[in-house]
Amino acid sequence: MTTLGSLVFSFFRNYLANQKGCSQNTIASYSDCVRLLLRYCCEHLAVNSDKLSIEMLSDKLILDFLDYLEQERGNDPNTRNQRLGAIKTFFRFLALQEPTLTLVCERVCAISAKKVQHKVVATLDDNELRLILGETETGTLLGARDQALLALFYNTGARAQELVDLDLPALRLEAPFQVLLTGKGRKERVVPLYEETVTAIKHYMDLRQQARIKHEALFLNARGNRITRFGIGHIVAKYAGRAARECPSLAHKKVTPHTLRHYAEFRTMPS
Repeated sequence: MTTLGSLVFSFFRNYLANQKGCSQNTIASYSDCVRLLLRYCCEHLAVNSDKLSIEMLSDKLILDFLDYLEQERGNDPNTRNQRLGAIKTFFRFLALQEPTLTLVCERVCAISAKKVQHKVVATLDDNELRLILGETETGTLLGARDQALLALFYNTGARAQELVDLDLPALRLEAPFQVLLTGKGRKERVVPLYEETVTAIKHYMDLRQQARIKHEALFLNARGNRITRFGIGHIVAKYAGRAARECPSLAHKKVTPHTLRHYAEFRTMPS
């Protein structure tokens, strides 16, 4: 029988990365989950990692692990369910590689997700969005970047990670204006751009050129590296916080990148 270590390696290197085409963030999330699971199994079964075998894995052990996540690590039901989803994917892979694990895989995949209350996404009206956009200082490089970033959010409904991964060749800034976004599973989609969005991007690019910045990524942080999802979240929260000083309704809303994505799904370009 193939060793557990070689199967774990194949799961990440061959299955998730090459066959499924998962993003680096998805792979990192799966890696964190499997690492926690294997460490728990070793501690729970009192064996060293090199002695942990496939035969020791069971649906009962997985249930104990899920309880451990909630009761000792303080994970909420949403996080528990995300971990369970990753584990099910892992066990389906194991069953494909080792048919003797099919029965265990079926039992693990039969574990039910916990019911959770779905959070209501904060919504913005046109005036609130205008105020947030108005807080950017477009005379500076970073301010122009933020203006272009926010414009792309409400224009395209992109995920934060899609803007993190966005490179310059994916933009068409001549008519017809459009951008090529790469989403989950490396699925691509072309989204038309408003003239106002293109103007914001061109202004940002002009300032980049004046600063002699050369980088394939569209959005860079203050150190000149590709921006991160955390950085994007910070930018959105910063301008929403500033706008809240003039707009009391914003003070009671948690504005995130997903809020802007939600706006794009249900609104049109603010006039």
